[in-house]
Amino acid sequence: MDKLLSAAKSRLAEKLEITKNILTDEPVVEFYGRSNLRIENHKGIIMYSSDKIIVKTSMGIITVAGKNLTISSIVTEEMIISGSVDSVAYKDPY
Repeated sequence: MDKLLSAAKSRLAEKLEITKNILTDEPVVEFYGRSNLRIENHKGIIMYSSDKIIVKTSMGIITVAGKNLTISSIVTEEMIISGSVDSVAYKDPY
């Protein structure tokens, strides 16, 4: 049932000419150089330290590793991570 709903949302997004992540709740990760990272559609913070931030999303876990990491902005489903980003990894929950 979830796959059918997801497919319907993707088709609707295509017809409305909007990005599908708005309807499907898929995470969006954007880099701004090596010092800023934006994560959209997050579901909460699992771990937060100056060298690692782990974020839950509807599709899995995103781990940001680096130095002097801070969450410089956080709102309902969007956050900005600042610091020296060394790596970003995604882990499927299944």
